Amino acid sequence: MEKACILFVDDEKHNLTAFKSAFRRNYDVFLANSAEEGLKILRDNPIKVIITDQRMPGMTGIELLEKIIPTYPNAIRMILTGFSDVEAIINAINTGQVYRYITKPWNKNELKITIDNALEAYHLREENKTLIQNLQAANEGLEDKVQKRTQEIEQYLGIVKKQWDGIQASISYAQRIQTAILPLEETLCNALPQHFIFYRPRDIVSGDFYWFKEVGKKQFLVAADCTGHGVPGAFMTMLGAQALANIILQNNVHSPDQILSALDDTLQTLLQSKSTLLRDGMDISVCVIDKHHKTLHFAGAVNPLIVIQNNEMQVLKSSRYSINGHRPEGQVIEFPTHKVDLAIDTTFYIFSDGLQDQFGGEQNRKFSSKRLRNTLLENYPKPIQEQNQLLAQAIDEWQGEFEQIDDMLLIGVRMKLEDQ
Repeated sequence: MEKACILFVDDEKHNLTAFKSAFRRNYDVFLANSAEEGLKILRDNPIKVIITDQRMPGMTGIELLEKIIPTYPNAIRMILTGFSDVEAIINAINTGQVYRYITKPWNKNELKITIDNALEAYHLREENKTLIQNLQAANEGLEDKVQKRTQEIEQYLGIVKKQWDGIQASISYAQRIQTAILPLEETLCNALPQHFIFYRPRDIVSGDFYWFKEVGKKQFLVAADCTGHGVPGAFMTMLGAQALANIILQNNVHSPDQILSALDDTLQTLLQSKSTLLRDGMDISVCVIDKHHKTLHFAGAVNPLIVIQNNEMQVLKSSRYSINGHRPEGQVIEFPTHKVDLAIDTTFYIFSDGLQDQFGGEQNRKFSSKRLRNTLLENYPKPIQEQNQLLAQAIDEWQGEFEQIDDMLLIGVRMKLEDQ
């Protein structure tokens, strides 16, 4: 089977060498150390996917992708970026220039999955193009005696195409924002085999997000609720996710309370001159699983952690102040840290407030924190995926015909860390 041609553009030689070494068996890899060299390779080869670094001398990655759109509109475009480039990347995603952005440093397995998904999107796009061309050719060859029928078909196709384009635009926009920040399901299943994620955005995209990374013997699991939902909330989630990557992966801050303090400082600095929308806060839970010491350390802003061990539930409280939220002037916010022993069977849950705040029932009341805790305690002995189903059933029955008022997110994890 012929290998797909992909182009990797980066002005640093060691990055080019690392990429070629990682993927030469999977794809026909072309390398360019500048935007100009990348344009030449595009002219001479059938490139399907182009991945470019953002920061390069002469022409940035976004400028390169912007330049190739008129000539190579079908090539799938992706960009490598660091935290400082987040505003430019938001604009690029918003204008449709970028299929997905990849956070530095990239992970080989995750990047391969992303490239394979991009190639699948490329082939689907080509197949759709061929089908449309065939349909147009067939319509042009119709005889005069079926002209009326042709007009009816064209009118119908126009309606369908308009509806399809509208749906595709919404889906693509949602995917470009939310897919760019959520961890891959394969990654979570490998790292946390016994887990489930109840994730129900109120709109197409969500102000709630979850984040996961593994560094050495430590796993970082985060659930966050940004003020607002839909597209406004999604922009805030993008900033939060990239800030977490910068704090944990680049600055090597691994204590949950220090992560939250750094996140608070970062968002206050980044958003101080922005609009009122982007001055809103973030409620967040941060869990650090230490596989070496068989412990979990937790700290949160507003949102707590629920832990169940030996049929007993604990609710570990967090700071009452949101990240980048309102607080007394000059007050230093502290985020209390809790430690959980994972050497015994443990099930824990982190979540946003969308579930307990959902209105429903016979008297149109909130689902409530108490009802959520009781639901989790009742179902926690059951298989982890069955817990997800039972939680969804409880929410659906409570909500009934009432409108969903907020994004919903709850992550459940069961584990017992054995001696290595």
